[in-house]
Amino acid sequence: MMKLYSLIFVFSLLFSLFADPYAIRRIPGEKRSGNSLQDNPFENTGNKTDQESSDDPFADTGKTEAPELRQIRFRLPKGVTITLVRIPAGSFIFSAADGQNWRRENEVHVTLKNDFYLGMFEVTQAQYMAVIGMNPSHRKKGLDLPVENISWNDAMFFCDRMTKYLAPPGWKFTLPTECQWEYAARAGVSSSGLAKVQRKTRIRSTRNGYTFSGSDNLDEVGWYDGNSGNHTHPVGQKKPNDFGLYDMSGNVWEWCLDNWTNDSKKVVPEFYRGNDKDYREPRMMRGGGYRNVDKLCRVAFRQYKEASFRYRSMGFRLALVPLPGNKNPDPVGNIKEDQEEE
Repeated sequence: MMKLYSLIFVFSLLFSLFADPYAIRRIPGEKRSGNSLQDNPFENTGNKTDQESSDDPFADTGKTEAPELRQIRFRLPKGVTITLVRIPAGSFIFSAADGQNWRRENEVHVTLKNDFYLGMFEVTQAQYMAVIGMNPSHRKKGLDLPVENISWNDAMFFCDRMTKYLAPPGWKFTLPTECQWEYAARAGVSSSGLAKVQRKTRIRSTRNGYTFSGSDNLDEVGWYDGNSGNHTHPVGQKKPNDFGLYDMSGNVWEWCLDNWTNDSKKVVPEFYRGNDKDYREPRMMRGGGYRNVDKLCRVAFRQYKEASFRYRSMGFRLALVPLPGNKNPDPVGNIKEDQEEE
């Protein structure tokens, strides 16, 4: 009888692990079952203040002071919060300046007509687990590490769930377009101008704007193969850029919304109208990762992979963008200002 109970227990355990195919892998073309996850993981978030939660890895981190830009915060399940920073509309020069190493395309002037919001940090393992209910990461040494081993499809599923339950009226959670990502990484400053060669074997920095997000010295702002110890690090430990965004260069690659084009004149500024459900289309990724050389962490460097691609240095950052015809210019999170931590 004991053997029978043991077999039943093992069978139940295996069933719970593999019943949801998306808890382990994404099957191309297969629809997600609404029963595979809690129908509404946000229904019990209530109105608790942040001080009442002991599970928020960002409750008191003592991070470097960031610029005064409007921020909005959302409470996720299990006491976890997520903060997004307002990125003001503006224009910039997209792509690498003439003369930069590993330059792929010509520069092009891009205008972003709408403000949008971007995650202050890369999405963490705590945040991903709160929304999705599992952790696919290769390195699980802390909930404040960026979630990784994430495909573009996985990232979009996270965004879709956030939109369904938490998006303010007239807004949508998604991935940033490549132009939005680069504009935010540059903090609104172009990299065009005369390039100055520091050494033949070194990266060329530019007169207007930083080589990396927030600095010409990658050690100040990012984790890469020269300082990472070959693993990810908790988000927000390096200096932020002038928009108050952390880790835009290095730590993990970040998926962007749009698909690959080698013609910089065809990049999508804001509203991507392509097929955002086709897992076969190559999608853009930016920022470089902890396993990469410094050149790949430049704000101008472009890379792409298939939407189903996963790897230990692939993550993402959440964006909140206005829908066409939006009449709600100032969205608010589900954490009121009088609940903010001092």
